[in-house]
Amino acid sequence: MEERLENLIKELLDWCYKIYKKEGRGCEEANKLTMKIPVTIDGVEFSCWREYTTYKACQYLQEKCPEGDFQVNLDGNDSWIECSLTEDQIESLRKIVDEFLKEYT
Repeated sequence: MEERLENLIKELLDWCYKIYKKEGRGCEEANKLTMKIPVTIDGVEFSCWREYTTYKACQYLQEKCPEGDFQVNLDGNDSWIECSLTEDQIESLRKIVDEFLKEYT
């Protein structure tokens, strides 16, 4: 994956992690994710916050950029998103991430 695209996705993942963890405080699923106890949410089993937030970020990207090819790889704290995008799609994704950051920061 191109370095610029990789940095863009990493930036989104870092913010998603902070936002979801903060907004999830107090609920049973959030407590389990914090304690690294496997929990099933929306039919998918997650073992930690990084898995959950990577999954949700991938869903967000696919929704906002449906022409892109996004794949989530859940592997605990080493979870990541793979994608294949054209230069135009990368520029579109940059705008999407910027809008996300403006809304949540």
